[in-house]
Amino acid sequence: MALRDGFEPANRRAKNLQATIPKAVSVHYDRKRGQIVIDLSSKLTVSFSPHDAPGLADAEPSQLEAVAITPSGRRVLPTY
Repeated sequence: MALRDGFEPANRRAKNLQATIPKAVSVHYDRKRGQIVIDLSSKLTVSFSPHDAPGLADAEPSQLEAVAITPSGRRVLPTY
């Protein structure tokens, strides 16, 4: 079947992307700084104000302490 022929190359491309594109490995809210802090698989740490992120702007600090990353490591989600 012609459609099946594309699965193996597509899976290889996906594995290559996963290996080369950093993903989130941990996230927490730093109450003292008022920042969401994300550690990436590349060892880079990124932080930002919740006011700059859709879905987090109106959250209370107690709610921000419960942020989580998706299993894929591609998104940070509010959990409230």
